[in-house]
Amino acid sequence: MSKATLNRKTYLKAPEVQQTLDFISELGVTMAQFERFYGIAVGTLRQVKCGNAELPAKHWHIVYEKIKPMYGAAYYARKKEPKANKSGVATPKQEFPHGNKLLDQLKDKLK
Repeated sequence: MSKATLNRKTYLKAPEVQQTLDFISELGVTMAQFERFYGIAVGTLRQVKCGNAELPAKHWHIVYEKIKPMYGAAYYARKKEPKANKSGVATPKQEFPHGNKLLDQLKDKLK
């Protein structure tokens, strides 16, 4: 089930414009920063503030639950560990020749 569908079932309607603006001011960021932190399309909050659109359903939970963005160490600690090699076999390292045979032959001819 998508996040938008889950939010529609849980909250039934979009958060009020004033509730969204209060949360943004509580965080102490601009609307553009808020959009960037949560992956909201650029200009969406401006349209919400003007009354031309609603906040997309997949982002309702951010305002209702007052989820604060993570910075620095907390953000990187949340990330998953890199995936290991699935086959378990290390990739063989390519061996390069230590010398060039043609170059060695030319050097021998010059001697």
